Amino acid sequence: MKQYILFILSLLCVTSCTEEDMRWGDVIGLSTHEVTLNGAGEPVTVTTKGKSWWITTIEIDGKIIYHLTDSSENWNMPQTGKFNQKCDWLNVKADDWTLNISADTNYEESRTFKICLSAGDYFDYINGTQEELMTGGGFDDVIGLSTREVTLNRAGDEVKVETKGKTWWITVIKVDGETSFINNYYNCTKEDSKMNETGYFSKKCGWLNIRMENWTLYISADENQGEERTFEINLEAGPYFDRITGKQEKR
Repeated sequence: MKQYILFILSLLCVTSCTEEDMRWGDVIGLSTHEVTLNGAGEPVTVTTKGKSWWITTIEIDGKIIYHLTDSSENWNMPQTGKFNQKCDWLNVKADDWTLNISADTNYEESRTFKICLSAGDYFDYINGTQEELMTGGGFDDVIGLSTREVTLNRAGDEVKVETKGKTWWITVIKVDGETSFINNYYNCTKEDSKMNETGYFSKKCGWLNIRMENWTLYISADENQGEERTFEINLEAGPYFDRITGKQEKR
């Protein structure tokens, strides 16, 4: 095992990969070299034909944020096919050498990333961008939130947020800056995936409780015994996106 790790480390002189590095037979077999994430950061899957490859570096907006030497947990990726790393706003996961790439919601300008991979003498890469979240931006507000800011008292008493529109759905819920719920094929139940049709949803995310009945949101929380805590609820209706930001008062 020690020799194996030293072999991997010997390859880490490559800090960034280019087309010139792809000079050997393609033993990775990426399904795509270009990935575009939407503003909500919903996951995109990239499959590979080969196995026993690993991720060497991850760049965010032109800067190397992750290097294999930064995480001993990922050293055994060539054997397990598993990887899990959050790099600033980008989330990169792998299971059985299939990549799942997602991101935090982007309220600013378009941003970029690059994931470099290696398999022995062969190097490859994925170039990616995340689009800006279109909150309004020329699209009609078809959700019609009664408020975009919610403050819960220390006891966590329920607050109601009404909407004028229907057929919208919740895409992401964040609690204290961490993503607790993503509405996609991999992470939600069959009932959750139909909330845009039924208008009903119920989820407990840590200390936060979110209930949706007939496209009206009811937000409450467990009693807060500590410091102020925060949450964010992202919503979508076709090309229109919106969000609710909230906090719970401290003890």
